[in-house]
Amino acid sequence: MTHLESLIEFSCNSCVGICAFLVPANLLSTLQTLLFRYWQLPSRWVKVMVFTAFIYSVLMITHVLLWLSMGVVMAPTFILLLLGMVCLGINGWAVIYPDSLMIRVQPIFTKVLLMLRIPTFLVDFHRLSYGTPQCQDSKRVNLRSNLAE
Repeated sequence: MTHLESLIEFSCNSCVGICAFLVPANLLSTLQTLLFRYWQLPSRWVKVMVFTAFIYSVLMITHVLLWLSMGVVMAPTFILLLLGMVCLGINGWAVIYPDSLMIRVQPIFTKVLLMLRIPTFLVDFHRLSYGTPQCQDSKRVNLRSNLAE
């Protein structure tokens, strides 16, 4: 029982620091998982990122549940619990049903990239780094079009 009490005490004393780390870590790791899927990077990389995001989400949910067990019932408690659960769900979705996820996420990412005016050759960097035959053809076309201008 003393371990649980010390965990609750640590959660109470360091709540601001814990949340200041876990909220951005959750959001950034989930975004990175989505970007890895969007860029079609190897599944191994995606799984490592999902595992990292899973750890952050479970830590946040545990932290919030400790607060709920102490009787802290406020809006931020539920917002942080919802954030942890949504990040956990998105990362699980990225591993279990990646095609279904990309059908919904790809149009959003494409619109954002167009709004930010990011060139397409920067978006498709993963294809250039692996040297597939299609990429080598597109490199030649890009080089020819750049030389022609």
